[in-house]
Amino acid sequence: MPRHCATCNRSEKDFKFYGGFCEVCAAKRLGDKLPKLIELERCKRCGRIWVNGRFADPNPKALEEAIAQKMRGYRIHLIDNDDEGALLDITEEKEQGGVSTEKRIAVKVKTRTCDDCYKRASGYWEALIQLRGQRDRVERLAARMERYISKSAAFISKTEDVETGKNIYISSKTVASGMISHMELKYTSSFTLYGIKNGKRVFRNTYAIHL
Repeated sequence: MPRHCATCNRSEKDFKFYGGFCEVCAAKRLGDKLPKLIELERCKRCGRIWVNGRFADPNPKALEEAIAQKMRGYRIHLIDNDDEGALLDITEEKEQGGVSTEKRIAVKVKTRTCDDCYKRASGYWEALIQLRGQRDRVERLAARMERYISKSAAFISKTEDVETGKNIYISSKTVASGMISHMELKYTSSFTLYGIKNGKRVFRNTYAIHL
């Protein structure tokens, strides 16, 4: 004798069952127990969102991953979103297969300043490149460096025109060193103690390049 849904009395001859409930009621029960609101973090300066332990560009894939981290135990697919919330296709795995439902969930955004924006605002730098030589050669190399840095994870904190050339302050000494190696530039270097972080001495690097 066919089973009937404990909620609506639909027959298993016509609908798939999950436990004692038909697929229609199982989907409704799933929707009823899902949260109505989730909270995400966003940088108030650059607009990136916190996902996978870092701030990422707020594209649909990153937003979907950020929501999924707030709704563990479900398979999430982002259908659409706006400033107030997200329309999601949500699946919960059961012994009899996945139960899915569409639900719009409100998104509350908590803002803070990401490390990159904080460093930019505070003029943070780890490497100083001193370009010296003929003005036109200095300007051409400075422009190449600016293009290189713009495509990296670092940024230029500031530039200074001096009588014999230009100073370029870069947020990452790793990126600065990699750039100099990539461009096959000859240089001399020095190191200055900047401070102590987590019990370790932190140094700033200076690279002098004569053209």
